[in-house]
Amino acid sequence: MRKLVIHPFLFAIFPVLFLFARNFDEVPAGDLFLPLFGALALTAILFFASRLITKSDIKSGLVTSVFLALFFSYGRVLALILPLTGWVKGTLMLASFWVVLFVTSVILILRSRRDFVRLTRVLMVIAVVLVLIPVTNIVGYEVRTSGRIQNTASQMTVASNQNPTANLPDIYYLIVDSYARASSLEEIYHYDNSDFVSYLTQKGFYVASRSRSNYAQSTLSLAASLNMEYLEAKEVGALRDILRTNEVSRLMRDKGYKTIYISSGFFSKGFTDYAEVHLPEKSAFGINMPDFAVGLIDTTALQPFRSLIGADARKDMLYVFNEIASIPDLKQPTFVVAHMMGVHTPFIFDREGNPPLKTALKAINVPEYYREGYISQLVFVNKKLKELIDQIVSKSETEPIIILQADHGPGSALQQEVALGELSEKQLDERMNILNAYLLPGGGNRLLYETVTPVNTFRILFDSYFSANYELLEDKSYFSNYEAPFDFIIVPPED
Repeated sequence: MRKLVIHPFLFAIFPVLFLFARNFDEVPAGDLFLPLFGALALTAILFFASRLITKSDIKSGLVTSVFLALFFSYGRVLALILPLTGWVKGTLMLASFWVVLFVTSVILILRSRRDFVRLTRVLMVIAVVLVLIPVTNIVGYEVRTSGRIQNTASQMTVASNQNPTANLPDIYYLIVDSYARASSLEEIYHYDNSDFVSYLTQKGFYVASRSRSNYAQSTLSLAASLNMEYLEAKEVGALRDILRTNEVSRLMRDKGYKTIYISSGFFSKGFTDYAEVHLPEKSAFGINMPDFAVGLIDTTALQPFRSLIGADARKDMLYVFNEIASIPDLKQPTFVVAHMMGVHTPFIFDREGNPPLKTALKAINVPEYYREGYISQLVFVNKKLKELIDQIVSKSETEPIIILQADHGPGSALQQEVALGELSEKQLDERMNILNAYLLPGGGNRLLYETVTPVNTFRILFDSYFSANYELLEDKSYFSNYEAPFDFIIVPPED
């Protein structure tokens, strides 16, 4: 009688469900289908192919599970060793070791005279438990959020005789991920960014020289700025909801604006209720591929071939610049929320826009490489931002509103393992000090000040241009890490 062997199929879907459970605030459920189908198809092929050799369902299951464990862990292990070995050496070393492990395991399984029934039962229990963990998290989230209704009320009042769409300027909210303010660049990175700051001021921007972010992570920061409130959310599901129905996009819609969210692929789900989402297409072997599938590939043995199967981060970032530049051609007043990876890791551009030679792969865990790669990419990003701003201004029939703002600062000092409660003032400052610049034509700059934070950005904008009556909130900053995003440390005000 043949034994039913299921554990390889459970091991195959576990990495997919695990990654989804960690990112369900950003990933549409529909993006699960292709990776799940691919994982199960791969497992079926491996299982039945190995059975032709082993003549045993149990041994075929063991061979398949060993392969899947090595296949789905390769990318994660590679990411850990690259800072120590470099790309070529690390890839070859790990691939060779993984091949030896797999071949050795197969030989031991084939030569053994054991029936492996007990081991199969143990693997089955382990596989079931592993799958239940992400499934429980996903189901629990859906149950908690299924009845949640967002009730937001606008404080904005508009004069009754105002034509909602007459001569409205396009509004560009350009989020440049991890862009530090000038003082941090000089103190920590020993880089003088005065050329770019001078360019902005000559264009009419107000550069808030002592601005900080309200939160240390992109999702938290954007949720606060786009709702003009500090966060009350204490779990990821609630955070997704307040981003999906964010108050700023709703108000823009009510004013006659078309909202467009542009991104290289990050955080697209947060804006689907009120925005038209523009993302670069990604493909594998000619098949369109969602960003979630690309992220899954990064954890597997396909990671070294990522550029061959569609995950081209350089192309994706340039896509954002090109897409923003096309907005002035639209006739309808447009509110653009554009999230560009900017100077976030991995560092994929040198100062001239070419692939960096060494810093991109070492920068994650090595502070000196982080700082080197960061500045190289910042120089290139400055060039692209200048070109983009010139295009927006020259092509716009009505003077545009442009907000150039980082969601948080960089983190070279955070690459060192330090307990949350032991972070130094320098480490906190680096993460919280941000570029924050405003082009508010027609006197809109009058309400700005050097310590303004993102939570007050749209309060000032609505007061200045749409006859609103918002009170400015106290500018505060909260630090937290990704393991406990809602356990905040209050960052003291600067002297």
